[in-house]
Amino acid sequence: MKTILMVILAVAMAVPSAASAVSKKERVLWIETREDGTLKATIAISVGLAKHLLEESDDSPIDRDLITREMIEDVLSGREESVEATDPKTGESARLWLGLLEVTSRTGDDAGDLVVEVFKKGKRSFTLRLPYAEEPRAEEEDDPDIDRMTFGWNSLMPFMAETKGVVYVKSQDEDTEFWMYVD
Repeated sequence: MKTILMVILAVAMAVPSAASAVSKKERVLWIETREDGTLKATIAISVGLAKHLLEESDDSPIDRDLITREMIEDVLSGREESVEATDPKTGESARLWLGLLEVTSRTGDDAGDLVVEVFKKGKRSFTLRLPYAEEPRAEEEDDPDIDRMTFGWNSLMPFMAETKGVVYVKSQDEDTEFWMYVD
């Protein structure tokens, strides 16, 4: 009996489960927002994605809120370890710093799917998985006179395709988490 149990344990450890999750730590820009000292939201954006968005959008809406482009650049460049800003009129505050975020992948391979997940009170309430679309082929074997075009998430959001980034938002008020990442 003892030998059988040891064989079962050895096989279970050697064969990875299809349902098992693979974790990776992503370097992210953390943003915390508070109102009157109460934590309202926590946001994490992968460093590569944050840099890409700053480079691509000179007229972004970043500067109209409490968080400015300069604050983000200071943290991403390493000039500042963390930055904070407070609006004296509203009591809103924001803090930015670099850190790590553990991202759980279900596949562990380089499929390139875009995953969007929402959790409410710790339970998954929504999942969307969109495949990476390959370039269209000019000639198909079944009908050479028809060109086929496939649109995937990567053609609509090339910034995510380039950076393989992650976006995480946790609303403390509603106890929800939003995840968007390339799996």
